[in-house]
Amino acid sequence: MRHKQLISPLLLMLSAVALTCVLAAKANATIYNVGPGQAFPTIGSVPWETLAAGDTVNIFYSPTPYKEKFVLSRVGTAAAPITVHGVLGPNGERPILDGNGATTRSQLVYYSQERGVIKIGGSTVPFADGVSVNPQYLVIENLEIRSARQPFTFTAADGTTKSYTQPASAIYLEFGDHVTVRNCVMHDCGNGFFSFSNNTTTSSNVLVEANYIYDNGNAGSQTATRRFGKDHDQLGTDRSRSDRPARAGGLLLQPYRPDTYRDQEPDRRARRRAAPDGRKTNTRARPPALLETGSRGRAEIGNEAAHPGAWSRSHRR
Repeated sequence: MRHKQLISPLLLMLSAVALTCVLAAKANATIYNVGPGQAFPTIGSVPWETLAAGDTVNIFYSPTPYKEKFVLSRVGTAAAPITVHGVLGPNGERPILDGNGATTRSQLVYYSQERGVIKIGGSTVPFADGVSVNPQYLVIENLEIRSARQPFTFTAADGTTKSYTQPASAIYLEFGDHVTVRNCVMHDCGNGFFSFSNNTTTSSNVLVEANYIYDNGNAGSQTATRRFGKDHDQLGTDRSRSDRPARAGGLLLQPYRPDTYRDQEPDRRARRRAAPDGRKTNTRARPPALLETGSRGRAEIGNEAAHPGAWSRSHRR
C-alpha cells in the first residue's frame, strides 16, 4: 500500500510536467495566414526555415493559383505537429499550388528542388540530413498541387530558371517520420506522391489519406509507369485513375534501389513460362516498395487482403 502511495504522486507530477510542456508548445506556436488580404500575402513570405513545433501555415483559397514551391524540413512533435493547412473556398475549392512557373523563397537553400512542388527532406537552410535532424510530425492537408513535370520550369531559390525532372512529384518525400498527407489533389506531375528510403535515411509512419491522385506520369513512358507503380486503381482511401493511356495515378513509396524491380524481371518471365497451359499468368514480381513500406493507417499500401484484386487490375497487361 505504501508503495502505491509513493508511486501515485510521482505519476501525477510526471503527468503535470508533460501537460505543461504540451501547453507551452501550443502557447508558443505561430499561425501564418497566407493569401490576398492576409498577413502573409504569398507562400514565399512565410519563414519556412524557422517553423517550430505547433506552428500552422493556413493557405487561403484564391481564384488565382499560387505559383510557388517550398521545402518542409522542420521538426514537430506528436502533441504539436507542424501543419500546412489549405483553407477551402466558398464552394469547397482547395487552394492551388501550381509548379509551372513557380517561384521559391530565396532564404531556402535545398537540393533536388526540381523533384517536386513541395519537398519534405534534405536541405541546408533549414538544415536537415535525415540522421542528426529528421523532419517529423508534419501534416499537409486540403491542397491541390499540380504541374511539376517536363517541360515545365520554375525559378529556384537562387533566382535561376530550372526544369523539373521526369519523375518530379506534387509532393516529394525524400525522408521523414510521422508525415501525414490528407484530402489533397495531386495531378499533372511526373509522379503524384513520391516517398523514398535507403539504408541511410528513411520515410516512416507515412499516412496518405483521402487524397485524389490522377493524371500523372510522362507521356509515352510505359516502362516508367510499370516500374514506378504509378498505375494503381485504388490504395486504401486514396483513389487513382488514368484519364489517358500514357498517364496514371502516381503514388510511389520506394524504400529500395531504383533497379530492384528490373532485377526481378527474369524471375517473372520464368514463372510465365512455367504456367501449366502455356498462358501468360499475372504473377509478375511485385516491387518491395509496395509491400515493405513504412506507411500505416488507412492508406494500406500494398494490402491485398484489404483490397483484393487491386494489384491485378492495375498491372494486367
